[in-house]
Amino acid sequence: MLKQNTLKKLAIRLIVADPKYQIREGLDPQRLRKYQETYSKTPKKIPPILVARINGKYYVVDGFHRLQAATNAGIQEIEVEICADNETDAMWIALGSNHDHGLPAAWKDKKKAVLIALKEFPDRNYAIISEHVHCSDSYVCRINKQYQVRTGSDLTEKTLGKDGKYHPRTKKKSTASVPKPLPKKEIKEKKQEVSSKQAKPAVTEIPSCIPEKSVEELFRKFKRDFESLPEQEATEYGCKVADYLICERFPLSWNEDSGKE
Repeated sequence: MLKQNTLKKLAIRLIVADPKYQIREGLDPQRLRKYQETYSKTPKKIPPILVARINGKYYVVDGFHRLQAATNAGIQEIEVEICADNETDAMWIALGSNHDHGLPAAWKDKKKAVLIALKEFPDRNYAIISEHVHCSDSYVCRINKQYQVRTGSDLTEKTLGKDGKYHPRTKKKSTASVPKPLPKKEIKEKKQEVSSKQAKPAVTEIPSCIPEKSVEELFRKFKRDFESLPEQEATEYGCKVADYLICERFPLSWNEDSGKE
C-alpha cells in the first residue's frame, strides 16, 4: 500500500482502462461531452484521475469519463494521481469512487460495487462496505441475502474495523430463551385437560320403552344430540333413532291420497 499519493503528468497512451475497475455499467454520453468541452477550454478545472501503478503499468481506478473525454479532445498528456500499487488496493479505491465529484453513482452502480466488495473483500463487514460504497448496512445485507455472495464459510477469522485495525470476528449469541421442561405432574394434568376437551359430547341413550307422552320431549333431546355430533357419528346416531322410534316403537300410518300422517 502506498504511503502517500503522487501527482504527475502522464501520457494518455500509457494509461490502461481495465473494465474490472469500472464500477459503472457504462459511460454517460452527456457527461463525456461536458468533460470534452472543459478539456478544450479550461483543462485545469478538472481534477486529476486516480491510477494504480501495478507491475510497471498504470490502471485508471477513478476517472473513466475524464480519460475518455481527454482522448476525444485530442489531449496527449493528463494529470494523474497514483493512489495504489497493487490490485487489492486499486479495487477497493475503485469501489468507493464517484462520490466526491463527477456523475453520482446510480443504484445499479452501487449494487455492482456491493456485489464485488462482498466477494473480493471477505474481511470487510457490512458497516465498512456500506460506508465505503455510500449506502446503508441493510442494503448490503439485503444484496447478500438475495445473491448469496457471502456465506459463513467465506468469512475470515478477523474483520477490518473502522479504525483500520483487524479485530477477531465475534459471533452473535442467540437471544432466544430455551424453555424449561415441565414437571411430570403438570404434563399429566395438561394431557388430561387436552383429552377432556377432545371427549365426545354425551348423547341421550335410546330407552327400551318410551311412554307416548314423552315422545315430543325425547325428539328435542335427540335433535340437540344430533347437532352436537360430528357428521359421520350424527348420521349413525340418527339412523338408530329413526329405526327405533319409527320402525319399532311408533310405526306411522300414512294417507296415500294426502301424503300426511
